[in-house]
Amino acid sequence: MSFSIAVVIPTYNRLQLLQEAISSVRRQTQKVDQIIVVDDGSTDETLTWCGQQDDITLCISQRQGPSAARNLGAGRTNHQWIAFLDSDDVWHENYIQKAMQVIQQTPDCRFVVLNFELTDKTLNAKAGRQGFVAAFPAFRSSEKLFSFLFPQKYNSKIWHGPAQFQALFGNWMQPSGLVIERSLWRQAGGFNERLWRCEDMDFLLRIVRIAPATLIMTPHYLWRQGQTESLASDSHSQELKKTGLRVMSTEGLKIAKQRPMFFAIWLTTLVWMTGDLIVGQSLRLIRRFEGHAHVQGAVQTLTSLLNIIVPVVIAREYLRADFASYRMFSVYLSSVSALSLTSGLWSMIPYWNAQVGGEKKLAAAWALQCAGGLLVATVVFAFSIYSSGSLH
Repeated sequence: MSFSIAVVIPTYNRLQLLQEAISSVRRQTQKVDQIIVVDDGSTDETLTWCGQQDDITLCISQRQGPSAARNLGAGRTNHQWIAFLDSDDVWHENYIQKAMQVIQQTPDCRFVVLNFELTDKTLNAKAGRQGFVAAFPAFRSSEKLFSFLFPQKYNSKIWHGPAQFQALFGNWMQPSGLVIERSLWRQAGGFNERLWRCEDMDFLLRIVRIAPATLIMTPHYLWRQGQTESLASDSHSQELKKTGLRVMSTEGLKIAKQRPMFFAIWLTTLVWMTGDLIVGQSLRLIRRFEGHAHVQGAVQTLTSLLNIIVPVVIAREYLRADFASYRMFSVYLSSVSALSLTSGLWSMIPYWNAQVGGEKKLAAAWALQCAGGLLVATVVFAFSIYSSGSLH
């Protein structure tokens, strides 16, 4: 089986990292046929350096984003296969060789996704979980659980089979680990150039509707993280979540329409992604007020009061006969206590970062919140007795 492959590397103001990425391509045990670098409007020395390299095909773009850069590079090759590599990542020496072996051994293979090692900015491996399991929620619970979704030709190192259902769990493809048949890239319409983030999830949801997936579970490249300028850095996490939710709601819906039996998992994923976005927004709000004890105290007190008032209003409207019962009021009081404990623990979040005297302010805020909750609970209790005349 003939095998010709080009590698497409989009870059923007990352000359040193780009040089490391290209060095990893040049060290491959199975040589690539073409190295295409797409400079997306860099203002450093990237253009000069690339122009001096005899083995690099240079494409120039004007800051149109990673999707447009990848599409531009992919459109400049006639080779059968395309491998994408982000300019801050590094391949293992046998990356292309392994991909080629798996493709040759799998007759209906049209794209391969390879596993990776997560590293810091200096390419030191991160502690704890690694690869797919660490980076993608679809794998996070268990490799064995996710492998159940690939019943065909499954073994511990290679997974292959239809993957529409798996893609609805969320993204599990990173561009630096994608080797794809050029005809499939073209058939799927390339990367969505309107997306600067989550373009990989969008592309995955489209290609799994056309072809089965092949996953290589052993790590074959280094995914560098911690780059502050990266579009996928922690500073852009909320934008990533918003875009991911939008992508899943559109491209995921197309799979659900095509395969109605998958509608439930698609809807479940949407709910989970929405909840994750809300939690993330809430945590960002909390961090903004970490140094403002009086604001935290007011918010916590208000939250505690609402937790008392809302059930009381509902009870007065729908459960008039039982409102003053000891049993019903115990439910209210328990609910208040649970929220008071939760908000109290919340107030401990900034405790570790408090400035001199900050501990006392936080303690005062917590006391104020608890006192306010106790005061309203007492008023409600007294009102329940007054309005009914007795406790049942």
